[in-house]
Amino acid sequence: MPASRTSTSRLLSFDRSRHAAPQVFERLRDMILSLELAPGTLLSRAELAAQFGLSQTPIRDALIKLGEEGLVDIFPQHATVVSRIDAAAATQAQFLRRSIEAEVVRTLASHAGVALIDQLRAQIDVQAALMGSAAYLEFIAADRAFHRLMYVAAGVPDLFDLVRQRSGHVDRLRMLNLARDGMEGIVDDPATIGEQIRTVERELKETVEGYIETKSSLATLDGYIAQIDEVFSHPEQHVTLTQSDLRLDRMGIKVDDGTDERHNALTLAELKLGEKLRAVVALVRCPRSELPPKEDMIANAERYL
Repeated sequence: MPASRTSTSRLLSFDRSRHAAPQVFERLRDMILSLELAPGTLLSRAELAAQFGLSQTPIRDALIKLGEEGLVDIFPQHATVVSRIDAAAATQAQFLRRSIEAEVVRTLASHAGVALIDQLRAQIDVQAALMGSAAYLEFIAADRAFHRLMYVAAGVPDLFDLVRQRSGHVDRLRMLNLARDGMEGIVDDPATIGEQIRTVERELKETVEGYIETKSSLATLDGYIAQIDEVFSHPEQHVTLTQSDLRLDRMGIKVDDGTDERHNALTLAELKLGEKLRAVVALVRCPRSELPPKEDMIANAERYL
């Protein structure tokens, strides 16, 4: 089917107090996501420049950015066309969003306050009020605000922008779904929303308790790792070896230094690890032939495989 051309039925507003290219990009992006510019629509740089009352340079820059998000296909020296919806790209974008938002929720579980819960409820109320209407764009805007509140509260607003940049194909699929099936099933009956929020709050509380328990265990482990790292970094501060000679007679009784009594000399070493662990070691020299055979670690391991 041949590509349709950009509709010129109305002029596009333009705020001359701001940079042009970002405004063109945002307006065209909204038109693509809302399906006002359907997949396959031919975008004429000259026509868009005329509609915005701009030169072609900011139009070109906006189209390049749309191409980076996969929302348009650019054929150099030929044409720029609104891209078809890519199901594989939509699947990956949804995977990215689920992965990030699962971590966002875990983060909020440890410190989400009443104010945030109230703000989230307000956005759900907006969506619930729009049920049954055809105000799809307002519904989507409220949903976007709901998710952005969570990202901001978790301290990762830039990740919201990242997910949004990757979600163009998902957003178009959602728009198609809304147009076909309406909003029922996306937001439940308002009467049940309160109970669902209370259920989520209970689950968040359980998550917090589990998180605290896990964090305590990790803190202990982190402490051990830090101690080991400190020992290896400054071994002279933690490990000392002190040698001393012990003189014993034939009965094993200590002989005082300076006596002529026959004795055996035994060299001992005190090994000190940190402040708590001390051990006395006897250093003995013997021929290699008298050493016990070295243990075959691989053979021992194979017995357990």
